Amino acid sequence: MVTQRPRDPATESFAGLLLRHRGRTGLTQRDVAARLGTTRRSVQDWESGAYYPSAERLQARTGELVASGGLDGTVKLWETASCTLMCTLRSDRRFERMDISRLTGVTQEQRSVLLALGAVEA
Repeated sequence: MVTQRPRDPATESFAGLLLRHRGRTGLTQRDVAARLGTTRRSVQDWESGAYYPSAERLQARTGELVASGGLDGTVKLWETASCTLMCTLRSDRRFERMDISRLTGVTQEQRSVLLALGAVEA
């Protein structure tokens, strides 16, 4: 499924953030519901934008998570009670999944940089 990202990430909706997070982590709606102590139907409603989780529900989870960032551009969410890694988040790089296999007019060094920035040669 391909979703269009908003032009300004600061204005992305809660539903969009939740859908993007589930897509990157491979969590099902049931997985998210179990982690937040709610039903799959509630998560489905949040993703459709019909309803949003209560502030109390979200605040109840804030003291249970710690986020750490790395030089590789990832953010890891840790559950404090069990000291387990819940998920790793990484934003798309500028040229993520761009096919450059038929790209012409660039040097090998430029091609290497594009590959390092997420491009692929399919």
